[in-house]
Amino acid sequence: MWNGHDYINSVFDDWVADAASAFQAVEVDGQVVGVQRLRPFAPGLVWYEGLRVATSHRR
Repeated sequence: MWNGHDYINSVFDDWVADAASAFQAVEVDGQVVGVQRLRPFAPGLVWYEGLRVATSHRR
């Protein structure tokens, strides 16, 4: 992502392994076109991070 200049590559494995957070990906025709992570921050609050959407699927 981002021509190799994105932090997602360095945290991806930790994010996917974190059972306390939700890591989600969206596929279209078998191709991942978006990812995001939701992490609990405080009671009733989540931290939303890492949203990435392929330019071909943005509005």
